[in-house]
Amino acid sequence: APLACRYISAMGYAFEGCAQAELKGIVYDCSRGIAPSITDYLPALLPDTPAASSLPVLRQIQNPGANCVVDMGGLLDYLQVSRPFWMLVVIMVAYLLFVHIITYLGFLWLTKKEKR
Repeated sequence: APLACRYISAMGYAFEGCAQAELKGIVYDCSRGIAPSITDYLPALLPDTPAASSLPVLRQIQNPGANCVVDMGGLLDYLQVSRPFWMLVVIMVAYLLFVHIITYLGFLWLTKKEKR
């Protein structure tokens, strides 16, 4: 049921649009790694994940190598954000029109009911 709600939620489409606007085509250089002061918190953040406490894993995170890059497109794929941006705009405008029409018709019905 939660997946079905995704297709009728205006917030879901708004989130997709924001995620695309912020993350699409962004690539970060991670060759300097993550500071040890930050990686020291990994075991506390991920207590049930043995790899978070593994010394080889922590060393790799702290010094990943000269060719390390983070492509934010992977995060979009993980979040299953694949619709074109123009389609999201059309869906949001159609949703807005639908809600306005339903509200208008509801008010018309109430005013006719009051006149009786």
